[in-house]
This record gives sequence, C-alpha cells and structure tokens, in this order.
Amino acid sequence: MNVITVNNLTKIYQQRKRQPGFVAALKTFFQDDIVYKTAVDNICFTIEDGCIIGLLGPNGAGKTTVLKILSGILYPTMGSVEVAGHIPYLREDEYKKKISLIVGQKNQMMWDLPAIDTLLWLKEIYDIKKTDFDETLKTLSKLFNAEDLLNLQVRRMSLGQRMKMELIASMLHNPKVIFLDEPTIGLDVTSQNSLREFIKEYNKRTGATVILTSHNLIDVEALCSKVILINNGKVTHNNSLEDLVKTYCDYRIIKLYGLRENINRDILPSGVTLIQTESNNIVLNAKSNICQEAIKFIWANFTFDDFRIEDVSIHEIIEKAFIL
Repeated sequence: MNVITVNNLTKIYQQRKRQPGFVAALKTFFQDDIVYKTAVDNICFTIEDGCIIGLLGPNGAGKTTVLKILSGILYPTMGSVEVAGHIPYLREDEYKKKISLIVGQKNQMMWDLPAIDTLLWLKEIYDIKKTDFDETLKTLSKLFNAEDLLNLQVRRMSLGQRMKMELIASMLHNPKVIFLDEPTIGLDVTSQNSLREFIKEYNKRTGATVILTSHNLIDVEALCSKVILINNGKVTHNNSLEDLVKTYCDYRIIKLYGLRENINRDILPSGVTLIQTESNNIVLNAKSNICQEAIKFIWANFTFDDFRIEDVSIHEIIEKAFIL
C-alpha cells in the first residue's frame, strides 16, 4: 500500500534579481527584474507504507523543497501530492498529527527551559493522553538513553544531546510518516550511530514510513531500502540501492599487492581494466558479472603476495549518478 503518491509535481520560485549598489536598489522600486527558478520539475514517485527511503541529490537539487511540499509547508505550483490519505498543503489538524518533520540544527525545544517543559507543551498541542504520553516518553527516552536529560536546561546540552531531545519531541505523537532533512549534520560519530539505531528501532516498532535526505551516505547505507535521486529538480533514479549500484558502478575493485610480473593491458580479459599501477601494487576494475572469472585468470597468470576485492564506495556511486 502506498502511503505517499506524487504525480507531476512542479515547484517554481519567483525571485527578484538586482545588481549591487544603491542606484540598483532604487531601480527596483520602479522596475522589477524577476526570474523564475524551477526547483522541482514534473516529478512522479510513490512510497510504500513502512519503508525507509533515501531522497538524495546535490545542493540545490530540490530535495528540501520536496520535503516541504510533502509536509505541507509549501504549496506546489502544479501537480498533485497525497500523504497518508491527505493533501499536505491543506494542513488539516488530522494530517499534522500523522507526520513529523525533523531538520538538522533547527530547534523546536525551548532554549531556556528544561526539556521536559517543551515535551509537556507538545503533549497539550497534540492532545496526547497522559497515560500515552508517559508511556511513549519512557520508551523513547530509554531507547535513546536520555532519561537524565529530561530535566536539564536545553541551552546546557551538547548538540548531540539536543538532537536526541528533538527526536523525542518529534515522536511523542507517534507519527506515521517522518521526514528527516539532514538529521545527522553536526553530530559526532557516536551520536550519528545512536540516531541511526533510533530510526531503525522506531521503524521496526511502529511501522512508520521514513523519508531521509542526507549528504552523509553512511546514513543511506545503514537505513535505506530504496533511493530516489533528484538532480536539477528531476528524478533520475527511483529504485533499490542495489539497482543504483548496478546502474552507475556495475563493477568491483581488485587490488593486488607485491605483484611479481608486469601486467599488460592487452592480455587482460574483456571487462577487466587496469586502473592504477604503483610499484608492485596494482588496482583493477572488473565487471560484476565476470568478477569470478577475472579472479581465476589472475590466479592462473600472475604471482603476488596478497589481494583484496572491494565494492565501489557509495560516495563514488552517488557522485557518478549526479554527473551522468
């Protein structure tokens, strides 16, 4: 069952353009130089209930615009969007109780008060029963190892501690759809790992749908079953992470150490490419479908001290996807 359906979604921003200087500023009173920027260009996709999806793209590709439209912050210029049976930009109270939007380093916690005060305030906003609130808060704070933070003033927390409380605050009403925009930005490695485990555990316990944007591709590898790539406002890939690998980097890396002979490119099997030679160490690329045959050929024809077979890094795959 699809929880999100996007059809022919387009968002065009109107921007005023002006030259620097006082005279140019005066001219804008009499003549506007308006340009139009297409942030999202006629995109379509669906997301199934209970999935964790990566929404990826370079800076300015349109990722955050899509999240803001899905969460109801922005109106689409054209096209239709449906999330959990609602039209987001109508901003119905029932819809807002079903979703949560978490943006890295954007705070909803009240800075000068203990965290528990903000959580009690959100309890009233979402009209959560006391028994449900107490049970959810206990579960979430234990899951995130944050019981001792509830009575601490928010301004005295570290960035990682504040992010934990932001997540707890965003999950109090048990949202069915969660939008995460760069949630690990600025966090240390330990806090990033805690956040990823938190998201996986929450998804497992509740079956919530999670849509994640991140430039930290470890987040994508650890969490996402499917990846949607957006570049220049258009969807360029909408499938599994495995399919993304096959599409943009369908090869594996073979490294040989302490090679005794010289390798001639002409004798290598078709689909095997010599990438790098450094002293007696070399690097080869082998197409995935012939990798086993390539290894047999290397064993039969060359002498070396050690070898290693590696998958292409997710960073390289995404970089190629953005360029193509």
